Amino acid sequence: MSQENVEFVRRLYDSWNEGDPAFERFAPDIEWDVSRYAPDLSEVARGHDEVRELFRRFLGVWDEVHFEPHRFFDGGDRIVVSLTVHSRGRGSGVPVTGDGAHLFVLRDGLLASHVQYSNLEDALEAAGLSE
Repeated sequence: MSQENVEFVRRLYDSWNEGDPAFERFAPDIEWDVSRYAPDLSEVARGHDEVRELFRRFLGVWDEVHFEPHRFFDGGDRIVVSLTVHSRGRGSGVPVTGDGAHLFVLRDGLLASHVQYSNLEDALEAAGLSE
């Protein structure tokens, strides 16, 4: 099942890079937390409606967002991904690139939780995968 979970996460990035948020792959009680990456967004979005609103606010400042995953760390139902995010500011056209890590928690074939981190070490520790 673990390799299937890694593939599930790979497909999420593919969908996101094609402009599809893939909400149908999210559990109804999804939790989306970007506070560890963007402290000014400290609230955790819960459920489809709140996650959609978070996406709308986040994507509203970018003309373009592309996720470049580098490495997948397999923890069974917890998958950590190191990545680079490439974006372009809406209106300004200014390119912005940032590295970070995502922690995905899967349950019953759906994404139950997503936490964004500014560094890989913190994400691995949170997932119980640190060395």
